[in-house]
Amino acid sequence: MSLKVTAAAAAAGIIALPGVALAANPPASNRPAVIPSAKGKAVPVVAKPLLVMPGMPGPAGSFTLRANGLLSGVVSPAATGANATAILGLTNRLGLNVIGNYTRTAGLTGGFWNNVAVEGQYSILQSADKAAGLSLVGALQAPGSAGGLNLAGLRPAFGLRALTTIGPAQTNLDAMFRPFAGRIDYGAGLVMQATQALAPSLDIVGTVPIGGAGMFSLGLAPGIQFGLTQGIRLGVGYVIPVRGTPPNANNLIAGLQLGF
Repeated sequence: MSLKVTAAAAAAGIIALPGVALAANPPASNRPAVIPSAKGKAVPVVAKPLLVMPGMPGPAGSFTLRANGLLSGVVSPAATGANATAILGLTNRLGLNVIGNYTRTAGLTGGFWNNVAVEGQYSILQSADKAAGLSLVGALQAPGSAGGLNLAGLRPAFGLRALTTIGPAQTNLDAMFRPFAGRIDYGAGLVMQATQALAPSLDIVGTVPIGGAGMFSLGLAPGIQFGLTQGIRLGVGYVIPVRGTPPNANNLIAGLQLGF
């Protein structure tokens, strides 16, 4: 691989991300499932992180929906909310992401969207198979409440994301600066595609305050993902707070990823 870029937890999710070839011309029966890259090259399918955003936009014409349910408690989990992410590959370098977080207040579906963000993600560096690269991200986020989304309160965010692939393992890195919130949200998603149907993962998530306000936070979300088909994966994980109150702290993640 000619390009190496390196640089981090609620309930659900998964699907394919381009990687690098695992072996040269293996027997057909042993070849991993593949999807076409933006340039038509076959690359191994590697699951996406449970929580962290992908380091690179998807291939042109690709679509992924990642939906996570968030549950508190281990013995008798109770639903606290959810998050959903739609990832659309527009061109070989440009992608569009829509991210929403939902707070449950009553019943099975009673609640509200506490924020919705729309992102543009552009690859400024990438390997030929998109298995490694660096991308710029620009976003607008609308806060929400029980009364609905506050479109008049749109806030910008800017960041960098990166992806590296070594054999069946991928690392997705994410750092988003939110000037109006006075913080940087960071994440690292590590995925090992052990088999076509099994992928252990570890998401690292947290926040860094800017300007002295707030508190540094760090959380670890070990998980595992199960591939039902090439485009459908189920995942489960748990967000362990290490310091402060990281996103989705003490929540069980159970999710679904669909894509084509």
